[in-house]
Amino acid sequence: SSETDIKEHNIAGFVQYELSAGHWYMGAGVRYEDVVRIYYLYGDKQDDASRTYHNLFPNLAVAWRKNDWSWQLSMNEKMHRPSYHNLRNFMQYDNRYMYEGGNPTLRPEKVYNIETGATYRWISARWGYTYIKDAMVWVDRLLDNQAITYTSNMNFDHHQTLYGSIYLAPIFKIYRPTLELTYQQQIFNTKDYGCNRNLNKPSFGFK
Repeated sequence: SSETDIKEHNIAGFVQYELSAGHWYMGAGVRYEDVVRIYYLYGDKQDDASRTYHNLFPNLAVAWRKNDWSWQLSMNEKMHRPSYHNLRNFMQYDNRYMYEGGNPTLRPEKVYNIETGATYRWISARWGYTYIKDAMVWVDRLLDNQAITYTSNMNFDHHQTLYGSIYLAPIFKIYRPTLELTYQQQIFNTKDYGCNRNLNKPSFGFK
């Protein structure tokens, strides 16, 4: 059994500047977040699961458009904070072979993304790169060398993703067939953390 009480206080503000000149557009801004999260268990404050965040998140966008051509570039920083469920400090019984639990020491992950795209008439393409610092990953491991799987979130130093797509949508009178080709590849050297293989193979798709 457990009895929890969660209190949050959030303050946020942002400033944004935009400029258009001819075929060009530029936008830049920053967002500030002040978050206080307090976690009580049976009326007692739990310092390991309580959190205070003071963060600045910048963003930048540049675009160009002329006739049938257009191009854009965007960069931003975000943060994914662990939920209270992930920060819980007790173990949960699922069945005789599977337990799960929280990780009170879990840190939020910072997400840095850069993406660019271009369009010409009915052809468009986009490419992007994401870097996640202190990536939160759901991990299975043995519990005290028993035949029991214990699952919880852990922080890994970083995780990277490359992605892209090409989209075609030509028009033939009343027909508009579409074709989308996608690519995604994570760069996550799990061998550095004790796994027996890396998980870096790309994946492709079409629709």
